Amino acid sequence: MGKPKKQGKKSKSMDFEEVEIEEHEIDDEINYNDNDSEMSIDVDEPIVEMKPKKNKKTEIVVDKKLKKSEKAVNKSVNPTQTMQDFKEAVKKVRKEAKKPEIETKKVTPGKKRKQPDSQTESDKKRKLDEMTFKERKDVRKKQNKNYENAKIALRLWEKLRVFDQSPDERKKVYDELYRYVAGNAAHFINAHDTARVVQTLIKYGTAEQRNTLFNELKEHILEMMKSLYAKFIVRKFLKYGTKGQRDCIFTALKGHIRKLVRHKEAADIIECAYNMFANATQRAAMVEEFYGPLFLIYKTDENRTLAQVLVAHPDKSESILTSMKETLTALVEKNSLQYSFVHKLFLDYFLLASDKLRAEMIETIRESTIHMLHTREGARVAMSCLWHGTAKDRKATVKSFKNLVEKICKEEYGHMVMLALFDVVDDTKLVSKAILDELLKCVDVLAGDQYGRKVLLYLLQSRDTLHFHPDIVSVLTQGDGNAHSKKDAQIRREELLTHVSRPLVQWIAQHAQEYSVSSSMLPLIVSIIQHVKCDRTEAMRSISQVAALPYSAGADHIVEHPAGHLTLKRLIVSDNERIKNSETVLFSNILLDVVPETSLTSWTSCNRGCFICVSLLEVQNEEVTKRVAERLSSAKPALKTRTFKGAQILLEKLK
Repeated sequence: MGKPKKQGKKSKSMDFEEVEIEEHEIDDEINYNDNDSEMSIDVDEPIVEMKPKKNKKTEIVVDKKLKKSEKAVNKSVNPTQTMQDFKEAVKKVRKEAKKPEIETKKVTPGKKRKQPDSQTESDKKRKLDEMTFKERKDVRKKQNKNYENAKIALRLWEKLRVFDQSPDERKKVYDELYRYVAGNAAHFINAHDTARVVQTLIKYGTAEQRNTLFNELKEHILEMMKSLYAKFIVRKFLKYGTKGQRDCIFTALKGHIRKLVRHKEAADIIECAYNMFANATQRAAMVEEFYGPLFLIYKTDENRTLAQVLVAHPDKSESILTSMKETLTALVEKNSLQYSFVHKLFLDYFLLASDKLRAEMIETIRESTIHMLHTREGARVAMSCLWHGTAKDRKATVKSFKNLVEKICKEEYGHMVMLALFDVVDDTKLVSKAILDELLKCVDVLAGDQYGRKVLLYLLQSRDTLHFHPDIVSVLTQGDGNAHSKKDAQIRREELLTHVSRPLVQWIAQHAQEYSVSSSMLPLIVSIIQHVKCDRTEAMRSISQVAALPYSAGADHIVEHPAGHLTLKRLIVSDNERIKNSETVLFSNILLDVVPETSLTSWTSCNRGCFICVSLLEVQNEEVTKRVAERLSSAKPALKTRTFKGAQILLEKLK
């Protein structure tokens, strides 16, 4: 039996590559002796296992189990052992000798490996993920070099907000606050809290202090306008600053208006500056930036406005308006239609553009006019869209008003758009469904609003100068004779009135007690009863029942009420108009049917009651005058003793 070779000396340190045992090395060291039926294995190096120490240095440990297996193999092997069993034993040895995987931290080239920290856990800095939200916030704030100044400034600002302070104490705190902010104002303007500190200094500071802050911040005007909080500082300078400071701000804005108006935050300040602080020259300069470069080229001292330039250079009008159209389209895409100076631009365009360009713009904004109704110019633009738009354009505009009818009717300028809509839209079914049905749900609210009542009155008496100023009527007539309205105006009006008549009569019947003595409701109630296209008996009877209540001198009765007695008088006088129209239902007859005979006599005890009786006697109907004269015959002796004017006139009528 062959003797195993001597093992090599154990190496104190070994690279990882030396541990791996190749398959051919093991096969070469295994010797077979068929004659002696013996087998021996020579191993030059011991099979080892790599284990990392705690100090991250590699330690080589000789596996004791592998030494025992080596000795076992060196012994004589049974001749009957098969080669297959032997190979399995070798595989087992190879498997056990396999190098263990040691995780090593990858070190970035050029950086020193981090050494173990000798500090205890309590001495180490806390990690961010171990902190609370408030603690992380404080850590982040402390990165700002002005953190301490801001903290002190906020503390002083809180003291200024206390009302029960003497002027001397307040001035002392204010001066101290100013010392902390002056020179660092640029670092205070972008935070929600410190920006308020700067605003306070601008509002309550002296002219000198305000000027110092302005000089420090004037180079940042454009950036401040785009900031969520700093923009309010610009507004404070516009409000409390000197004329020179305001002019400086407008100078900084020059050439940047088109870009700023498309910025959400900056556009608010542009709107404020245009409406509240700019003079006529500054407003014109702001608007001119949207007219395009050609306008600026051809603008002269004689031709300052867009209309004058187009008249002086008619060959350039198409180019100027086309450039302007592109600018306005960009504003529509940016949802910037709520600003009044934008409405001015659109109105200028609609007044000067050709029919083709105007039609293209109407198609662009027909669903967005809802955002323009709160200004005079914007309402005129919306009215132009209705006047000159096609049936498709009008339909889109009407549908865009859905769920907003009440708000539009209560707008100072928006209600004019409703009046124009009633004038020109031929599809009365669409208007009835989309507009009038929603309007009838809020009659109470609209009747109590000065502009809402105008909308209701226009449905009843369109363009009647009794309710509408001639200037308003002249504006509405601009839409007459447009190219897209085919239906007769009177037919359109009657169709709309028919739709609202019955609901309005029911509304009066339900609220007669309340609204018959309201001076603001008086014109509306009289107009409804006089012009509706349905039976109005229900409304007449409800008001008559209010008048039928027992009357005593000095009581709060409709007959003696300042507005109530006028309601009765006008309804009685309107009977003459109904008689001319051959109508059989008269308010006077219904009133005499409902009011007891004794009540009519009691009305003669007051001046206003006498005038109501005079109105009844002046109705051009013999039946009415006869009934009144019979009831008042017993009141003649008492009338002779009355000294007020109404009693004297009534007595003359009864003779």
